[in-house]
Amino acid sequence: SFERGITDVLQPVAVMRLVNTRDLTKDILSFSYENKLFDNRLQTNLFYKLYHQKAVSNEPYKDTNKPLVGDLYKTKKINNSIDHNGVGVSVSYKLLEPLYLLGSAEKAIRLPEESELFGSNADNLLPSFSLDPEKSTNYNIGFIAGPFNFKDHSMSLNATYFYRNVKGMIR
Repeated sequence: SFERGITDVLQPVAVMRLVNTRDLTKDILSFSYENKLFDNRLQTNLFYKLYHQKAVSNEPYKDTNKPLVGDLYKTKKINNSIDHNGVGVSVSYKLLEPLYLLGSAEKAIRLPEESELFGSNADNLLPSFSLDPEKSTNYNIGFIAGPFNFKDHSMSLNATYFYRNVKGMIR
């Protein structure tokens, strides 16, 4: 959860009286199921993720339609809500006592950060309030060998190939 209050002493008093807030809430709810078969040689984990993000911004503006009459400065409330889901599976299989094969696949989401939505003057980023999340399909395959023990030391060998296909990358 993120809240940002903004004040600027160089603004007119009427603008300073307006509430200018920016709130961001992110929730990720995950469920998983683990299964072990063949005397625990094969381990499978299935998972589901529910992503939710709500962003609210109260933006002050000058009403140019009614100059010098009544409330010259007003606040416009902007809401943006994002709901997505993701799924995945990971598998490990013990070939021999020190050798495991690993694999995983996931449909993933990366929700925008607060500076990506609301902007940041310090980083010269403009607001992009309607920014969609990144969507990616990720694959991993690899192995782990070890640990191999040598007196007071141990060593393992791990190699993994990772592939990620991203749609709508946020830069």
